[in-house]
Amino acid sequence: GRFAEADAELVLVPATDPYGVRALYLRAVGLIKQGQLEDAVARFTEASRTPPVSPEDKQVIELAHMARGRLYFEMGMLAESADAYQDINTDSQHFSEMLYEVAWTFVKRGQGYKDDPARADSEFNKALQALELLLISNTNKRLESEVRILRGNLLMRLGKFEEATAAFEEVVGDYSPTLKSLEAQMAQTGNAEAILAEL
Repeated sequence: GRFAEADAELVLVPATDPYGVRALYLRAVGLIKQGQLEDAVARFTEASRTPPVSPEDKQVIELAHMARGRLYFEMGMLAESADAYQDINTDSQHFSEMLYEVAWTFVKRGQGYKDDPARADSEFNKALQALELLLISNTNKRLESEVRILRGNLLMRLGKFEEATAAFEEVVGDYSPTLKSLEAQMAQTGNAEAILAEL
């Protein structure tokens, strides 16, 4: 890519311009493409702290917070990752996704405390709280089964086996009607390839 040329043009867009926040965001994306993660985080941070000028800026600022959380996670800076995700407001369209990703941040932090089970359990409980909040407020049904599976695994890790079993049974319950429908179609047509082609 021609990242240097693109950055040279984008840097000319002032923060007060209606495209200022988007220009900062795009500069950060270019830095990611070049493998400059620390610099990308700095640029996303700048974008997230720039006062919005246009109506679209709020969305871009939220995406910058999400990008910061993801980059910090990738760099192993888990406390910073969790903090970045906390900047997403509850009314954001990204709130469910943020809760899921911050839960994984807490899981990863818990896994780092192999020699300290109490601290590990504390992090796993934070992850569990994020997942339970997500299930209550979930506007993203696509995530629901993944959330329930992760929740079940965390409950097992915490020794709450009955609750874990219930969580896994909810997932089975979610997919049972689909399985029965596919089984009925298979019995009717006998052709799995035709059924899959229709999907």
